[in-house]
Amino acid sequence: MYYKSKNRWDSYRQAQTRAVGLAQYKAFYSAYQVLFAYEMMNTTSVEMNSEELTRLLTCPYSGDHKIASIDIFLHLAKCRKDYYRKHGPCIDLQKCRYNGCHFVPKPEIEFHERMCHSNELYHECEEKMKYSPIPIVETNSENIGAR
Repeated sequence: MYYKSKNRWDSYRQAQTRAVGLAQYKAFYSAYQVLFAYEMMNTTSVEMNSEELTRLLTCPYSGDHKIASIDIFLHLAKCRKDYYRKHGPCIDLQKCRYNGCHFVPKPEIEFHERMCHSNELYHECEEKMKYSPIPIVETNSENIGAR
């Protein structure tokens, strides 16, 4: 059950309001989190072992927060909102080292770089470049016509 909308969180809110009964809401909520986590990890397999789902991660905004990996995206949304309220428009953004178009709040940069889709491409290109670049030799314009 996935509702199309402009962004995923709007879809989540729409489905949340349409859900009838707590059991349906919980089932949809957990299924949605799993699907969203798979999209973020860029995996095609729908099988995920229970260790990965229950592994505790530390929130980048507060070291006191320990969250199950399946709940990390929802938790990050909450903590990010509080962070924006606290720091306002002068928030410190950092550029992702794998994609120069990605600007992420400073506390989330490490998490983003682990999950970034450009990470694989970056490492693949780095691996293919086995040889160092050929140096450019400068010549004087006088030497060119002297032959």
